[in-house]
This record gives sequence, structure tokens and C-alpha cells, in this order.
Amino acid sequence: MIAGRYIYQLALSVITKSYFPYDWATTQHNLGNAYCQRIAHDRDIQSLIDQGTAMIEWYVTRDKILTFVVTSHSQQPIVVPSSPEKLKTLEEWDKDYTNAYRNQKNQWITDLSSRLAELATILDIDNIISKIDGIFEKVGGKCDRLILVPHRFLHLFPLHALPLSKGNLLIDRFERGVSYAPSSQLPNFDIVADR
Repeated sequence: MIAGRYIYQLALSVITKSYFPYDWATTQHNLGNAYCQRIAHDRDIQSLIDQGTAMIEWYVTRDKILTFVVTSHSQQPIVVPSSPEKLKTLEEWDKDYTNAYRNQKNQWITDLSSRLAELATILDIDNIISKIDGIFEKVGGKCDRLILVPHRFLHLFPLHALPLSKGNLLIDRFERGVSYAPSSQLPNFDIVADR
């Protein structure tokens, strides 16, 4: 995950072993192995992302959604926390979306655009893209590629198809495209493999 030690410390502060043993075990299972591996030559994730790429990583905690924005142009990830209400709204949205997908396929297809618009609002995607644009404007550059790193059940949704307020889809906004990674450690493995 993003800057291993940073997210690991955050996860420890949110979920403690003594109070939430099941969540602790899940967290260890999902995140633990990534933290044992050092990024090659002590470089952090930011240094592994090219000049025109941004990465959005979502991390769903027990009480909120944390969004991390990572570029090579900022020393630390930008962390955008949500309110607990947004997490509840996301969980309700997930139930409705999943139930419609399983039980009412035709209606699910009909409602897909409006459902994705709701998800875009819940995840505050326009605000996140605005933050990315601001980072690149400061250095006189342009973000033309986006990497999405969804956490937990977010990987089930077509996040690349989220509508933006200007009428286009997230995937249409980036010239070099939108891709997914199961973990922000993945770019590291690619670089090590290339050597």
C-alpha cells in the first residue's frame, strides 16, 4: 500500500488487535505481506510513478473512507478522509447495487449510469480529480494517466466509468488511460522485474 509504513501505522491506529480481532486478522492478511517487502533501493511509491501519472488509492476503514492521491510531484500522499456518513452511504449503495445486479439484471443495466453517478458523489471523485489537477498545475504539467487502487469491495465496481461533473467519464479524462492495481506495491514489482 502507499508508503508502506505510513498506511500500516494508520491501519494500526484505526483497528487494534485487542478490540477487533477479526478485523485485525483481515487487515494483517490483506496488508501484512506488503509491509514486509522494502521498495527497491529505499525509493518510495512517488518516485516509481512517472511524471504524467497519478494514483488514487482508497482504503476503507471501520468508520470512514480514506483516499490517497499519489504523484511524483508531491513528497507525501495527499490524504482525503471522508465522514462516517459517507461510509454508511457507500455501504448502503453497495448493498443496493449488488442486490440489483443479482436479482434484477435488466433494471441494474437500466440504472447503471445513475448508480455510478451516485458512487462518484460518494467517493467525491470530482474533488479528487481537482486535487490532482492542482498538483500538476503547480509544476506546469498535465496528468494523462491514472492508476486506481480500490480497497475491499470497491474493486467490484467499474470505477473507470465514474461520470465527472463536466459530462465525461473518468476513463475519457486521461489520454494514456486508466488502469487498476491491486496494491500500490505492484509498480515496484514491475520495476524490479525490469532490471
